[in-house]
Amino acid sequence: MSFKHLSLTLCLVMAALFCNAQNKEQEGLVKTRGRLDSEGKVIPGVAIPDASIILKGGNSTVSEKDGEFSIMLPAETYYLQNVQKQGYVVVDQDILSKQYSYSKNPLVLTMETPTQQMEDELAAERKIRRTLTRQLHEREDEIERLKEENKITADQYREALQKLYSDQENNENLISEMAERYSKIDYDYLDEFYIQVSNYILNGELTKADSMLNAKGNIDEDIASLNQLKDANAKERAELTKRKKKLEKSEAMAQHQLEDIAQRCYSKYEIFKMQHQNDSALYYLEKRASLDTMNVQWMMEAEEFVRDYIVDYEKAIEYCKRALKVCYTNGENDIEVSIVYGAMGIVYNIWGKYDMALECHTKAKNIQIEICGEDSEELSTTYSNLGAVFYNAGKYDKAMNCFQKALELGNSATTYNNIAALYSKLDMYEDALCNYQKAIDIQLKLYGEVSPDIATSYNNIGGIYHKLNDFERALKYLNMSLELRMKMYGESHLDLANSYINLGAIYGVLGNFEESMNYYKKSHDIYINLLGSKNLHIALISNNIGNLYRNQGKYEESLDCFQNSLNIRQTILDENHPDIVQNYNNLGVVYKDLGKYNEAIMCYTKALEIEIENYGEVCSSVSLIYSNMGMLYNQLGEYDNALEYIKKSLNIRLKIYDNSNLDVALSYNNLGIVYYNMLDYEQARDCFNESLKIKLDIYKTSHYDIALTYNNLGALCEKLGDYNESLEFLNKSLKMNLELLGESHPNIATNYVCLANVYRSKGDFEIALDYYKQALDIRLNIWDEHVAIADIYYNIAILYHETNRNMALNYYYKALDMFGKYYSNDHKIMIEINNRINDLI
Repeated sequence: MSFKHLSLTLCLVMAALFCNAQNKEQEGLVKTRGRLDSEGKVIPGVAIPDASIILKGGNSTVSEKDGEFSIMLPAETYYLQNVQKQGYVVVDQDILSKQYSYSKNPLVLTMETPTQQMEDELAAERKIRRTLTRQLHEREDEIERLKEENKITADQYREALQKLYSDQENNENLISEMAERYSKIDYDYLDEFYIQVSNYILNGELTKADSMLNAKGNIDEDIASLNQLKDANAKERAELTKRKKKLEKSEAMAQHQLEDIAQRCYSKYEIFKMQHQNDSALYYLEKRASLDTMNVQWMMEAEEFVRDYIVDYEKAIEYCKRALKVCYTNGENDIEVSIVYGAMGIVYNIWGKYDMALECHTKAKNIQIEICGEDSEELSTTYSNLGAVFYNAGKYDKAMNCFQKALELGNSATTYNNIAALYSKLDMYEDALCNYQKAIDIQLKLYGEVSPDIATSYNNIGGIYHKLNDFERALKYLNMSLELRMKMYGESHLDLANSYINLGAIYGVLGNFEESMNYYKKSHDIYINLLGSKNLHIALISNNIGNLYRNQGKYEESLDCFQNSLNIRQTILDENHPDIVQNYNNLGVVYKDLGKYNEAIMCYTKALEIEIENYGEVCSSVSLIYSNMGMLYNQLGEYDNALEYIKKSLNIRLKIYDNSNLDVALSYNNLGIVYYNMLDYEQARDCFNESLKIKLDIYKTSHYDIALTYNNLGALCEKLGDYNESLEFLNKSLKMNLELLGESHPNIATNYVCLANVYRSKGDFEIALDYYKQALDIRLNIWDEHVAIADIYYNIAILYHETNRNMALNYYYKALDMFGKYYSNDHKIMIEINNRINDLI
């Protein structure tokens, strides 16, 4: 039965996230100030961690170990409300009243311990005071010299000294102002030139400071030059304003034209998509994407169409990479980056590149945690996507952990669906149904009764009932899903094709091959119309039809279908994709049916090499290949090899699951068949009983798989001569199959053959012949040719062998002719029939 992939979602709450993304984040640094040593060299400041930066309006952050911080701004301009760190004070309190604007340059905030700040201010004051004291003494000496040289009068002398001492009293304010200023300067960010000027001023080397400043040029001339530059800039600004208005008008026209062309392209895309002309639809979608190479949404819409309709995963990834380049302009930790990584992860998961899918989803998760925190609801989708990758990679424990984490973060119908699919995979059907129902409850509240999601849930529940052999309920839910999909989509949609596949699978199990083929062909036609002949859906249909032909004994047709499926997948997928392994495995089964054992072994070996390289030996698909190889060696009569491979399969399954899984039951059943053929009936009985115990525990009611084991036990008891117990088991199997499958199913014919064998062993030839003929009628009604028909001819011939030579020969020749269509003359059954014919002749 074909089911949709686990739900792969990419539905972050875009509006809220992008709203936040529009606001800018200001980067910054909290540090001590750089200061000058005694030689005028800069002593760099050090970073201050764990400082609180609080903006007016409430936004806040804390500096990291390296002193750096990032804070979301409420607007383009902002005010600091406070900067706090225990044991420190802000060096310049003016920063708390100053308006700031967003800048790509970091906002540097300097803090000091109160002791250090006081020491810095006292040190500056000491230097300035010494300088002014020295200047006072020098001026006193100069006045004294002028008096002694009679260059000034006594009155001028007194006036000069009085003015000097009066100025000295005013120096206290100057000292205080300069000391405060120089104790706040952060020399880490001062130009080298002005560091030297400041050092000269502080040390009283004013002539040197003045000389350096004069070397820069004449200030008056520089002011005149600056004014000329300002005037020129004003004129240029006026011109730019005019040009800007003209440019804005032109850009508005260009934008309008771009939007118009983009809309036309999109409408063309929709028209061609509606007509299922996907190449033309993609042409216009790609045209639109090329109009604006910075438009991430347009690129991702092209990616999604390429992924789902063109099935070109390489091109889909290329679109994601282009989108990433654009998103990276906002930094690597941006929400858009995480969304694109999520899309890439989905593509890689479908493509079968699970390591790369995990890498992409993990990157998306880490970005979202960085932006939104570990408990953000947006992470639910990403954990669900991670779980889907682990599921496809066969790592079920990790898948369940991710799904549970997704549930903790958000009550999602998608996650419940995924958990249900995982429970179904583990044969925990009641848990699967419970989770599907939870998904439906959420979907009904969100969308009402008509929605694609509810149709998918009904489809999935139908799949569970199919596995439980409750075909009535399975068909009920699948038809409910089909009805909803037809109501929403009409007669042609991919989801509709999926419904047809699943209905076809059930009718195939019921033995209604004509109805099954009818549904498969409906699905095939939809896929051809929508996607063309070379896509993975057509490969899936070919594979399913191949199985249908095999069940009808049409092995050559089955082989063609499996080969066609393989050819399609090889053109799209990597050589080591799990779907390709499935093709090799199926080809191996048909080659075994045809008696082409070398070809079968080559296919199994190829499949085995790929799977072991992908996942190692402990993998469910590896166990399946070992199982098939074991049954091939069983058919060849190489029972030691058969036991070796089936036991390998069983050991792997016991490691993956536990002792209550249908694959484990299958391994015990196959072991029983090999022991049966080896005439080791006691071990065969133990194996069949173990298989039956597991099946009864899982299904808890009638199931054709349980009927199969009853049939095997009945055949075993016949070999042991316990005919009454044999008939008891066989009649249980027959009754169960009649209730479940109807009177004309191939399994009923198998029951009749086994009953006939018992009565033949008991010597009741008439009853045996009657059962053989009932089985023959069923099989001839289903198949024109089949080894199962040849097998009945052979058994009837054996029945007549001792009593009616002519009838025996007639049926031997019929068996020989039909077996010959499948096996070469050196096959053991062909040799045995020829020997029996020669015995009669």
